[in-house]
Amino acid sequence: MLFLASSDMSHYVPAEYAEKKDGMVIKELEKLNPELAIDIVEENDISMCGIYPVYLMLNIAKLKGATRGQVIEYTNSGVVTGDFNEVVAYLGMVFY
Repeated sequence: MLFLASSDMSHYVPAEYAEKKDGMVIKELEKLNPELAIDIVEENDISMCGIYPVYLMLNIAKLKGATRGQVIEYTNSGVVTGDFNEVVAYLGMVFY
C-alpha cells in the first residue's frame, strides 16, 4: 500500500531560517510524532501549509506498522533561483 501526503515546508523566509525551523519538524516526522510536529509548527509559526494532511498520513503509517521516517531530500527554491533570502522549502520522506 502507498499513502501520500503533500506539503511545502517554510514559505518566503531566508534559507537558514527555513532549515533551522523545518529541521525541528523533520526530527519529529522521522520519529513518527505527529502531535509534536503540529505543536512545533504552531508554536514556532512555521508556514508549513500541509501539516494536517501530514498528520493524518503519519497516523495511517503508524497504524500500518511504520516505526520511522527517512528523509529522501530537503531543499529550497533558492537552489534554482539563486535567491536564498526568500525561499520555499521542500521535503521528501518515506515512512516504514
